[in-house]
Amino acid sequence: MSILSSPLDTHQEQERFILAKLEEITLFFPSTLVTEILTVETVQLLPLPFYPEGVLGCIHHRGQIIPLVSLYETLLGKPRYISKEKLKIVRLNENSGNLRGVGIVVDLLLGSQGKEQIPPELYTTDRVITLNGQKMYLFQSQVLPDELWQPRHWRPSSS
Repeated sequence: MSILSSPLDTHQEQERFILAKLEEITLFFPSTLVTEILTVETVQLLPLPFYPEGVLGCIHHRGQIIPLVSLYETLLGKPRYISKEKLKIVRLNENSGNLRGVGIVVDLLLGSQGKEQIPPELYTTDRVITLNGQKMYLFQSQVLPDELWQPRHWRPSSS
């Protein structure tokens, strides 16, 4: 497990955003919600059976268990299949409410931008928007449904 950057300083004067890609969608994570960026080998991922497909599993990091979540189903309407050797993770902090400590798995990390570089239209919606042919989404902690954390019950097949 390697850390791409140290924990973010959330006391900056200017609001910043961490940019990431999820297929064709550019995700904007307010830096006030992000505690760190991680790169994790997929062999470290422990699957969680009986949970919805959005919950990829969990990892052990610095003495803590971190659940990993995919936004594929929520934003793209399809399940996420792990095919890469390393996962890129945006880990959320206590400002994220019930998502505190959760890792959001993304396809690609792009960098960061100041608030003045973010299209103002992102602030007026809770959906994916298209501007100049590019799909964008401003991450909000309420994007993940509460049912995501409810395990599905195993039922033996009837024979």
